[in-house]
Amino acid sequence: MRRFALRKVSQVMNTRPQKFSANDKVSSLIGCLREAEVREAVIEYGHRLGVVTLDDLLNVSNPERVTLGRVASSAIPVSPEASLLTAADLMLTNRVWVLLVKRGNELLGTISQREIVKVMPMFSALSNISCGDLMRKNVGFIHLHDKLSTARKKMRKRGVSHLMVVDDEGELRGVVTAKEIVLGLLQPGESRTIGERGGEFIKIWDLPVKSIMDETPLVFKSGEPASHALNAIKKSRKDICVVKSDSRPLGIITPRELISVLLRFKIREEPRIYVVGLPDLEDPSVLEVVQSKLSRVMSRGFGVHRGIDEVMLDVKRMKRSGKRTLYVITARVYMPKNLLTISAEGWDLMEAFDNLCRKLGRRFSKEKTRKPSRFLRI
Repeated sequence: MRRFALRKVSQVMNTRPQKFSANDKVSSLIGCLREAEVREAVIEYGHRLGVVTLDDLLNVSNPERVTLGRVASSAIPVSPEASLLTAADLMLTNRVWVLLVKRGNELLGTISQREIVKVMPMFSALSNISCGDLMRKNVGFIHLHDKLSTARKKMRKRGVSHLMVVDDEGELRGVVTAKEIVLGLLQPGESRTIGERGGEFIKIWDLPVKSIMDETPLVFKSGEPASHALNAIKKSRKDICVVKSDSRPLGIITPRELISVLLRFKIREEPRIYVVGLPDLEDPSVLEVVQSKLSRVMSRGFGVHRGIDEVMLDVKRMKRSGKRTLYVITARVYMPKNLLTISAEGWDLMEAFDNLCRKLGRRFSKEKTRKPSRFLRI
C-alpha cells in the first residue's frame, strides 16, 4: 500500500480533461458531461484556470443563460512529480474533488478522487477496516415523496452531492445524487414541464424524489470489510456505497473516504510551539494540561494552514487583584505570507489559556469552512 501511495500523479492523471471557456454557457458543459461520463471540467479564463464540478452546477437555475465563469471555483494545482499521497492530502484538506496537474504554467491534466480510486489495489489495510469504521456519518436524508426541488435545496445547503432516500419507517429506498439532478433534470428554465395530468402540466421540480433516485444503490453491512466497497465502486459507475444495519442506513462510503486511507503514510512535521514569559508554577501538572490543550487546537490549525512555520506564545502578567493575577496571552502564528495574531486574558493562567484555545479553535474552524474564492491565479 505504501508503494501505491508514493506513485507519481503523472502515472494516474487524466491527460485529456474537458476544457471550456469561462464565456461558454453551462448548458454546453452539461451536454459534454453526459457524453463523457465525467463530473468535472477545466475552465479557462484568460491566464487563469478554474474547475466546475457537478456540485457547482446544483446552484444553476437556467443553464442556457449562465456562463461557466460565474460558477467555476478556484483550482488547486499539484505537480506531476507529486505522490498520490500528496494529491489525496490536498483533496481532503481543501475539500475538493479534482486537482489541476501543472508544471509551471503548463496544464498537463487533472487528477480526481475517482481516478485515484480506479487504480487502488485491494490493500490488506482495507480488508482490516470495516465499512462501519470507514463510512462518513451524519449524511443527509430525504423522504422518497419529497420534491426534487427540496432535494436540490438540501444538497446546496449542506454542501453535499448525495442524499439517502428513506420511507416513512426510515428504511433505505434508494439514493439521489447531484449527477441525477444535474445531468437528468437541469434544463433551460426552472418551470420546464413534462407530461400532462388532469389537463395540467407537471413542473419538473415538483416531481417526487423517487422518480429519479437510484433504486439499486451499492449497499454493504457495517461489519463488511471496506475492500468490498472499493471493489464495487471500481467496477461500477457509481461514486457512493451505502452502509446500513438491517434495513436502516448508517452512513456512506465515497472515493473521499477510500483515499483517506492513504494518509496513514503521511509524515506529520508539525512546527514547534514556543512559550515565553511563563511564570514559575507550584503545580507542574498545570503546564502539562496547558501543553495538551495547545497541542490539540494547534493540530487543527496545522491541517487548515499547511504553511505554518512556528507559533510563539507570549504570556504577560498585567495586574493583581487580591490573590488573583490577570494574565494576557498573545499567540503569533507565523505563516509564509502573513501573521495571525490572537490574544486572550483570564484571572488565572489556566483560564487565560482556555480562552486562547477557544479563540484559536473558532478561528481555525472559520478558515476551514470558508468557501474558496473564484478563480485564484495559479
